Amino acid sequence: MFKREEEMYPLIKSWLEDKGHTVRSEVCKCDIVSEKDGIYNVFEMKLKFNLDVIYQALERMTLNNYVYIIVPIPETKIARQNWDKRYPSMEKMCKKIGIGLIVIYSNNVISCVVEADDIWSPKKSEKKNKRLISEFSRRSGDYNIGGIHKQKLMTAYKEDSLRCIKAMKETGKTKPSDIKQISKVEKTGSILLSNVYGWFIKKGKGCYYVTEKGLEALKTYEYIFKE
Repeated sequence: MFKREEEMYPLIKSWLEDKGHTVRSEVCKCDIVSEKDGIYNVFEMKLKFNLDVIYQALERMTLNNYVYIIVPIPETKIARQNWDKRYPSMEKMCKKIGIGLIVIYSNNVISCVVEADDIWSPKKSEKKNKRLISEFSRRSGDYNIGGIHKQKLMTAYKEDSLRCIKAMKETGKTKPSDIKQISKVEKTGSILLSNVYGWFIKKGKGCYYVTEKGLEALKTYEYIFKE
């Protein structure tokens, strides 16, 4: 049915959006994060239900109260028989620890068979929770594929850096204060000074310019300004 986790993502994203969720993928190492009515949900996709995904879900529960596991139901006869045999125990375990369970059937029908609940969860890290919500909120759109591995991701920080480049290119401004005012990027000064991606160069006191690498990046990621 699915050979890689990221193949499930378009289906899940569409399902969540139909339910009124705003969806972002690969947020703070979470496959999917959604928001609806001020409530955030974390989803981890796996090809099989096993202890590894339980461990991962428990770790995600230090970030957020509502965590879901998403798995496809096996199609082959023996694998399906094993699933049916184990499912009651899987359901009971998820309910006991408050982890939600979403399954995908062979006809691509999606069903939430266990709702996430915060009746029990590990101690929350307020810092991690704020970081998760901040990263989610600062992204202008969903530019990644949930569940994908070893790929460069579009992050809120990268978006902010690109906004600075765009402001500098369009206006010719070189001072951080001017660039901040135009780009609306709160941490403009820190982004220019840190120069994480090698997109900026400092020439003289308080003057920054865009490098060729930065201009190439703006062209590569121009799609984020078309949302």
